[in-house]
Amino acid sequence: MAPRRISAALTVTLAAALLAACGSGDGDAQTDSGARPTVVATTTQVADLTRQVAGDRAEVSQILAANADPHDYEPRPSDVKSVSGAAVIVRSGGDLD
Repeated sequence: MAPRRISAALTVTLAAALLAACGSGDGDAQTDSGARPTVVATTTQVADLTRQVAGDRAEVSQILAANADPHDYEPRPSDVKSVSGAAVIVRSGGDLD
């Protein structure tokens, strides 16, 4: 495998493990507080994968809009605010993010 593919696979695996760790052992702690951790994903593909893994356990938002070119992306103040308030940030890796 190419180094970039290995890096991407490790990133996705780590993100899945972190999201799985967000759940409590008894399943009641999050529903008692009503708060779900905020997860910010960089691309639409990563956001979709993160939503599938997290399910209802996390609030997932994405930085890039659908059909946006990640190479032309310029951070907006709202993106900085989202990232700074996130419990977990999931990114693609490589030179994309």
